[in-house]
Amino acid sequence: MSQTLISQIQLLACNRATTGWEEPSGQTLPIASNELLFYIIGSEFGGNDTTFNLPTLAPLNKVTYYCNIAQPGSNNENFSSVVGEVILWPGTQIPEGWYECNGQFLPQANSSLYPVIGDVFGSKVSEFAVPTIPSPKSNPNLRYIICGFGYEAKDFAGYVSSIKWFAGNTDTLPTSWEKCKGQDVAIRSNTTLYSLLGTTYGGNEETFYYPTLPDLIPGVSTMLCLTGIYPPRI
Repeated sequence: MSQTLISQIQLLACNRATTGWEEPSGQTLPIASNELLFYIIGSEFGGNDTTFNLPTLAPLNKVTYYCNIAQPGSNNENFSSVVGEVILWPGTQIPEGWYECNGQFLPQANSSLYPVIGDVFGSKVSEFAVPTIPSPKSNPNLRYIICGFGYEAKDFAGYVSSIKWFAGNTDTLPTSWEKCKGQDVAIRSNTTLYSLLGTTYGGNEETFYYPTLPDLIPGVSTMLCLTGIYPPRI
């Protein structure tokens, strides 16, 4: 099964330093202590013989992007990816079991992805299309990729307050995740999530708000993790 991928980029609504994740702000890292990360990213975003740079991504509606810089064997390497999950990828090579979101057609037969996304993004005889998602305008070297082999969404767990993208309809989206529409929630009904979000996105003594984020494209939902593993603080 596919695992959470080192170098993948996602959003984290708690906007705080979290073990194994680094805010991508163009910072320079030494190759010697980040060999696997460098193997994936290379010098695509700058560097020299001994260093390389992470990409630069500004927060989105107060929500910060984070890059997985964990070393093999760390806890946050163990989150299993699910079929239909979409991530932002800084590497030049697409990892095994994933497809670039460029509208390409795949055979329906023996595909784990087809039951999840169906013909939503296009189809032709015995084939279906993956979504077409342009690279961020600020970072054309980044690309979106979609998981084709992994776990079912109902089994997915993540860090509380993490935000991920999922392709599919309501029947295939993960449980314990909700769309980011700025909903107001009673603090007493979700004290764990409140301890991470606070009133960053609005609220008062009794309620707090989820962040407001658009879906990535029609058919690819932007969703907030409500219950799961508490993100470890650095």
